Amino acid sequence: MEAMKALLLLNGGGALALLTFTENRTPVAAVKPVIAEALLSFGVGTASAASVFVLAYLTQHYGNARASAPWWHYLTYVLVVAAVAGFIIGIYFTRTAVIASR
Repeated sequence: MEAMKALLLLNGGGALALLTFTENRTPVAAVKPVIAEALLSFGVGTASAASVFVLAYLTQHYGNARASAPWWHYLTYVLVVAAVAGFIIGIYFTRTAVIASR
């Protein structure tokens, strides 16, 4: 549960930090697409992390009664990986935008 909270906080905080950075500086036209890609990556990571909460609830509520795990149990793992990937890719695009804006 704490890992899911951390993923949500990391992706949301990454998007917020990037928006704060762009608020303080007017981005160059060449940097704007990279900022958009970073925000999209953080957005996918945030949505994936938020969806993990719902799927974890479904797994705990309905999954214990079955001998085999339902499909949403496996989808939970996929979304955890997507949230981590969204954060890592967002950090890469943010780094690229910061270096290009100098």
